[in-house]
Amino acid sequence: MPAPPYAKILVLVNGGPPQTGGVVAPSGASIQLVAENTVEWRSWRWEITDYPRGFALPAGWVADANGLFFSVDVTPAALTLPQANSLFGKWLLRLVVNNGIDEFGIYNPARMVDESTAFEVVSPFGLHDVGAGEAEQFGGAQKAWVGALQDNWRRINALLGPVAAPSGTGFAHITNGVYDSPARLVTDADIVGPIDPKKVALAVPTGTGFTHVSNGAVDGSAKLVEDADVAVGAKVASSKVSFAAGVTFPSGASIIPAPDGSQRILVAGEIRGNDARNDPLNFGLTPKALTGGSVSLTAAEYAALTIRFTGALTSAAIVIFPAVAGYAKLLRNDTSGAFPLTVKTASGNGLVVPQGQSMWVFCDGVNLISGSTANAIVSAQAAHLTSQALANQTNFTDVSALSIAFPLAVAGYKIEIKSIVDLGINTNGYIAETAVAVVDGASTVVIPETMRGSSPQGGSAYEFAVTIYTVANTGPLTVKQQLRTSSQSQFVHINPPSSLVATLLRP
Repeated sequence: MPAPPYAKILVLVNGGPPQTGGVVAPSGASIQLVAENTVEWRSWRWEITDYPRGFALPAGWVADANGLFFSVDVTPAALTLPQANSLFGKWLLRLVVNNGIDEFGIYNPARMVDESTAFEVVSPFGLHDVGAGEAEQFGGAQKAWVGALQDNWRRINALLGPVAAPSGTGFAHITNGVYDSPARLVTDADIVGPIDPKKVALAVPTGTGFTHVSNGAVDGSAKLVEDADVAVGAKVASSKVSFAAGVTFPSGASIIPAPDGSQRILVAGEIRGNDARNDPLNFGLTPKALTGGSVSLTAAEYAALTIRFTGALTSAAIVIFPAVAGYAKLLRNDTSGAFPLTVKTASGNGLVVPQGQSMWVFCDGVNLISGSTANAIVSAQAAHLTSQALANQTNFTDVSALSIAFPLAVAGYKIEIKSIVDLGINTNGYIAETAVAVVDGASTVVIPETMRGSSPQGGSAYEFAVTIYTVANTGPLTVKQQLRTSSQSQFVHINPPSSLVATLLRP
């Protein structure tokens, strides 16, 4: 058992002993989630990150905008599982303690975030579901989630058993276009040499859907493309092909060049492989260089599942996506410069993709919606004092060693600020006081009287304070520790190991 604080989920099925890892529960069971240890917890959040489709929000839990269920109770409300004949599958869990920050002010998901436990209800036929984000909870390091799929195929094979020979056919015997006997198989006597078309119920096609075209102009009646039109080993040139009248495409479809130079049809919202083989498992990567301003993606750029933005921004950048319901994209912001990158539809709300980070988005037909968890950590930094800092000013003075700079913060983001100070005075009867200052755009916001100390002469008092600040301006932002005394004739001091920790959170 690690030293507290830490995150560890335990599952109790119908009031039984605590379990971890992949827990199999009977249908209709009562599930209670508890923590192994809550010592030194300051904040906590239980999450059900994935669950079977159709599972309703449990009583006592809250759903966020992305459909994730969460609870901020120390012990969340118990869950009642559905009956397996109506709903089966896996419930994946996450517990985040102290926003993932350990006692040293370091983001430490290995200790402060637990995703190692999940539970499932097996179907009445013994089939297993697969959860989004499932790792080693059920199959271990060797099999992971693949083990469930392997078990399913073997059970399906056993359930199917040997396949019986078919009785009857769907063929009819025809002579000169007229049915002349009940449905039966075509026999050897019906076929002498090539199959007589009159023996087949399918109509013989007339004409073709191809038109001969030279340089974009129709130069002959409808006919097949001939050998003379295509050089040996060459592809059919797009100038040689047109579609017959009456051929239509879905709304939003366009013809774009594939990487191998051929033409293909892309329907808006459709995912296709874009390597030279059109491999359906290769969803493609589009690099997009930006400098700022508003740009719209072309059909070829939009075709890839993953889009990586690069370039040095000299102003805020806005990238316009199609307003088509149903598609999802993985976006990566590798730009530089102290300016935000916003993605949106032409008339929808904007989402900011933080620099150096990736974000899943999907479109509901009007807006792009983030697939990321709310209050996700953008950046966490810490500054530590290594030598004593003195002050004899009645106005707040910066402690130079305790300063944290964020190259880019976005308006509406939040900063969690933790100040851990060993504060003292040099003379009895005087007051030492600290504050946190946030340089936000052109403004400096001072959060005064964060801590106040009046320890005995030469002594010190250990102080701890936490505050949340909402960013007002998009751009660089600095968090600073400050110190002052009640009299200019007396020094006050901060001693090591005083620290300042700031965590930038995306709402």
